[in-house]
Amino acid sequence: MSELLDDVLEHVYKGLDVEFTSGFTGIGWGLEYLLQSGFVEGDGGEVCEEIDKKIMAFDVRRMTDTSLESGLEGLLHYVLIHIRGSKEQLPFDELYFSDLYAKVKTLVDAGQREDSFLRLGSMYMHWYETRSMPDYPLDVLQFVGSPVVEQEQISVSPLGLRDGLAGLLLRQLLI
Repeated sequence: MSELLDDVLEHVYKGLDVEFTSGFTGIGWGLEYLLQSGFVEGDGGEVCEEIDKKIMAFDVRRMTDTSLESGLEGLLHYVLIHIRGSKEQLPFDELYFSDLYAKVKTLVDAGQREDSFLRLGSMYMHWYETRSMPDYPLDVLQFVGSPVVEQEQISVSPLGLRDGLAGLLLRQLLI
């Protein structure tokens, strides 16, 4: 498994950013999901080490986008699932955790964000303050919308998880 994963990640690294929909946080979340669900064996800290380094290279203090797709909400999903799966060593350094905490606290205290961001932000802040394992749900369906696709529209429908065919098929498989 690790050789296959190394090959995939080697080709994926070029040109990616932290976006959840098409970047490091989404890839990392998917890997952690597979590991924690028992679909593959391995240690998330080791498997995602290079992804974590790439993510820490982005300055979280300057992020203004709070969306799931390309902002802090997606980053929080990855950080929380990654912490949840940590066995021995935390995945990021203390400076990164501290910077993320300060940014999230500022936004949560302002309260002018979507409920999903506020929920994740509060969950992260609680973890940071107490270092007790977050009650983060291991559920891929939390990212799936409810697209309704007519048979004749399938060939022109988006492929994505959120509002596309991948999400529609996953929902049908798991529910």
